[in-house]
Amino acid sequence: MFKKLLVPLDGSATAERALSWTKLYAAAKKAQVVLLQVLHPEYPLEGLPFRAGASEARAYLQGVERELNYAGIPTRILLRNEPAARAIVETAASEGCDLILMTSRGASKIVRWLIGGVTQQVMRMSPIPVFIARGGAPAGRAHPRRIVVPQDGSARARAILPWAGSLARIHHARLLLLHVGSGKDASTEVRRMLVRQRAVLERRRIRAEIRLEQGDPAEGILKTCRPGDLLAMTTHGRGGLKRLLLGSVAEKVIYQARVSVAVYKERVNLVPLPKDLELLEVFDR
Repeated sequence: MFKKLLVPLDGSATAERALSWTKLYAAAKKAQVVLLQVLHPEYPLEGLPFRAGASEARAYLQGVERELNYAGIPTRILLRNEPAARAIVETAASEGCDLILMTSRGASKIVRWLIGGVTQQVMRMSPIPVFIARGGAPAGRAHPRRIVVPQDGSARARAILPWAGSLARIHHARLLLLHVGSGKDASTEVRRMLVRQRAVLERRRIRAEIRLEQGDPAEGILKTCRPGDLLAMTTHGRGGLKRLLLGSVAEKVIYQARVSVAVYKERVNLVPLPKDLELLEVFDR
């Protein structure tokens, strides 16, 4: 499932919350880890800009590298000097990574809601799955025991199920196939579909249950998630600046969720980061 993981770090305790998940997934699948730190350029009075804090950043990453190597996890480090979201997404693609593990950064609610932070940009633009670590770190028996998997009846939503099943195997967890919507006829059809999907999962010895709720999809998903759950979902919606301002159900849930979120992406070729996102990234620094 995972052969190479990308973990962006900035030296903060918040970013390091992703490391416990990194150890868990890397150890489970004997995966390699790539540690990335993005440096901001400094502009001298004359000459070309240089990478600020490169020696300190390298020393920091080497310390984390030693820790992971000691745990038996092969690790390498990279430094890049570009806008953060672009560096993370392009590094994941060029390194052939299967998963990006990161945390959400703090920012003012107004700026983050209208513009989105680095994590939101990575989630939108990444060609591979993104894991957003929140809350307490998994340790020992504190693995998530339930993985909530929202389903809306679409082929895109169903595509996550094999991937979510693999996560369930790693965590020895059960899946909750959740549908939140309106309309009795639609719910009846979705229930039939979920029953069939549960049967397929259970033939693979993956425990699964189904739940149908009425109401707003985002609010229903957030209400269902309990402390200690893991939320696994796909993204929908429009691209570019229009999506950036309007958001989507997935982004609303991911923004407000108090649990860790695994955002599934079917692997696609990397597309250039839109200029509107690149310019707006400055607000999250």
